[in-house]
Amino acid sequence: MLSNQKLDVNFKINMKKDWKHNFNAIRKIINDWDPIGGTPEDEYDDLVFGLQSRLTNETSEDDLEKYVHDYLNNYVGIDVTIEEIKIRLKEIKNTANTM
Repeated sequence: MLSNQKLDVNFKINMKKDWKHNFNAIRKIINDWDPIGGTPEDEYDDLVFGLQSRLTNETSEDDLEKYVHDYLNNYVGIDVTIEEIKIRLKEIKNTANTM
């Protein structure tokens, strides 16, 4: 897993600037990934909202990975690896840092 360090302050500021814009950016990344396959646009909105909240509140990367893993593996019932999750979280963080 990634280090348990808090996300940097600039990242938090960027996440708070425009909640709806960031939500839609995270939604696009998760929808493009579509780990279930063939889902409607709003299928992952609970996951996206949870990610957005955790990112805004400086949740550690380890906790973000655990949240996504538990959500998809236990709640949705699909097998997703930590490596797949790390890729998507990196995309999300890179996107938020450029907003």
